[in-house]
Amino acid sequence: MKFMGLVSSVNLATALINSKDYVAGRQELDRALNASEKMGTRVQTAAIHSSLGEIALKTGDAAGAVTQHKQATALLDEIKKEPGAERIMERVDLKAIYNDAAQVSAKR
Repeated sequence: MKFMGLVSSVNLATALINSKDYVAGRQELDRALNASEKMGTRVQTAAIHSSLGEIALKTGDAAGAVTQHKQATALLDEIKKEPGAERIMERVDLKAIYNDAAQVSAKR
């Protein structure tokens, strides 16, 4: 149930971001990040960092965007190194997170 609550929080934050309520979206993501880190759900944590980076970009915080995206890619790089996870980047959602983060980092 805790994991489903986390996923719901991330989905709510995404809806808030899409409606341009960046303050509420960031607050929801901050809560979700705390929960995700406590649960050890690194894939979710990477996705949350990516979303925080998106908010930073949309609010003009280029440095914050780079920081968040670098955290997302670092987590995904760690996960890729685990035995049995070599093909994890074939997941469409994670590949998009990684590519978006690489683009943001390359521009700065």
